[in-house]
Amino acid sequence: MDRIAGSPKLTPSAQAATSELSPDQQRNSSERAFSVDQLHGMPVPPQDHPHFEMPAKSDADDAQSSLEKEVDLYRAAHPMYEDEGFDAAGRLHEEALKVSRETVQKFFAGEVPPHDDPRDLRPLVLFLVKNNMPNAISWLAVHADIGKLDLTSCSLGDADMQTLADWLRTCPKPMELDLHHNNIGPDGVMALAVALRESGLTSLDLGNNRIGNDGVRALCQNLPSAPRLQELRLQDVGMDNDGVAALADALPVSELQKLSISDTDARIDNAGAGQLAKALGNNPALKQIRLVFSGVTDEGWTQIARSLKSNTQLQGLNINATMQPESARDDQFSLMLADALRSNRTLQNLKVVGIDLSRSGAAALAASIRSSASLVNVSWPRSPLAEDVAVRGDRGIDS
Repeated sequence: MDRIAGSPKLTPSAQAATSELSPDQQRNSSERAFSVDQLHGMPVPPQDHPHFEMPAKSDADDAQSSLEKEVDLYRAAHPMYEDEGFDAAGRLHEEALKVSRETVQKFFAGEVPPHDDPRDLRPLVLFLVKNNMPNAISWLAVHADIGKLDLTSCSLGDADMQTLADWLRTCPKPMELDLHHNNIGPDGVMALAVALRESGLTSLDLGNNRIGNDGVRALCQNLPSAPRLQELRLQDVGMDNDGVAALADALPVSELQKLSISDTDARIDNAGAGQLAKALGNNPALKQIRLVFSGVTDEGWTQIARSLKSNTQLQGLNINATMQPESARDDQFSLMLADALRSNRTLQNLKVVGIDLSRSGAAALAASIRSSASLVNVSWPRSPLAEDVAVRGDRGIDS
């Protein structure tokens, strides 16, 4: 990339459009917050600072021939190529994340790139993040009429989170932010977490970033001050029982409606499940929860089931367990769940994967499901449950 001093090298039409900006808009605007109406009224995006880098790629030099692209795609799709296939897929992904000079020039002239999905704008958004332009990102969100920034698998690190934190503080419209599968650590999450207090962010996905317990604690410390945040996704983020404890403490005083936690490394065990169960029993605002735990056995899941006896908020429970066969044969969980469902009046959707049911466990659950006043959908793959339940017309039971 070439570093450009002053405005980017724009086409004459872009320069004309830029001249329509007020002096306030043309000056360094990284610390300014614009309203939706102000952003709508700007013919071109605000430049957050006068020095930034233009991309090296041009539209004319989408340099791979169509034949080379086809070969790479074929290698990526066929496992016989193994390393070559992964390399080809990686090259294609890197290329897809690069924005061209022409696209950037048109953007600063006030043209929003064609898009059918927020992911189509990912190369341009990534460029704006890397060049520290939070207000330009907000302008794009308003003019493209999108409600989500999808930055999955963009190799973003802790340093990039400061730009996104600045964007969170200044973006005037409700937004979702998907940062799944990047290189974000605890420091990056801390920057985002503090910004949540001033943000209209409604959903945050940090899955497959190794933020660890420290990152989770930083989020939890700020959850009570982030009433607009409705959904948090923490799949395989490297936390253990300590991270779960922080979440359990924060849930009763947060406004989260949806929570997804995944731990396929068995860092979270029955003690962690117990802490989460206690929080659920205290009736947080949560409406939906998804739990994927490989280190939790029947004992831990039984504690989760018991929490439904006192919880009057949860509408959806999705459990995905990986348990040893000897643990899966214990009917503690199914019997406790059957007992809890008899008194629970709010749960509408139940899905359980990875826990085998005995005939006695299935029979107890079947009776509770038949008499439930709230359950609409039940899914328990590879179990005899569906055979034992006479499915009523207003609910589906998927085996």
